[in-house]
Amino acid sequence: MEFSDWDRRPAVLLEDGAFAVLRPGSTWTPVDAWDVFHTAGLMSEDAWRTRFEPEFGPLDLEAVNALHSAAE
Repeated sequence: MEFSDWDRRPAVLLEDGAFAVLRPGSTWTPVDAWDVFHTAGLMSEDAWRTRFEPEFGPLDLEAVNALHSAAE
């Protein structure tokens, strides 16, 4: 899992997909992995949480894993 800043939104890249929180208070949403891969800045998980959790709230990676598993 790679952590990124995608147009000032938290996003994660997986081997075969990407998810982002599109606005504060919303849930993880599947997004275009190609777009995230080619336009987002990669970050460490610590930097990513420091940057986004104050505005977006707790970023639950288990929810990403559950969505990804359900899509398979």
